[in-house]
Amino acid sequence: MEGRQNVSIEEDSELLVSKSKPPTFTEMCVKQLIDTFEFVLGSVSNTASYLRLWALSLAHVKLSEVFYDATLHQTLKDPQSTNFISVMG
Repeated sequence: MEGRQNVSIEEDSELLVSKSKPPTFTEMCVKQLIDTFEFVLGSVSNTASYLRLWALSLAHVKLSEVFYDATLHQTLKDPQSTNFISVMG
């Protein structure tokens, strides 16, 4: 055990890799299937996230239009209104 104390982490991991047997075709297929599944899930998740942002943006635009129509639009149409002074002042 004393001789192994000076072995670096990289050398130790290389020893483990060299001692292990190469992966079988089945193991490689399973690993590739898992990687593909993770990629698809990530893509679907990112797409859903961007769709949520788009929906939030549309809702914000509509809410801004409603707010403008309900408050500022009526006030700015009639400059003689007392509300015009409160908006501008």
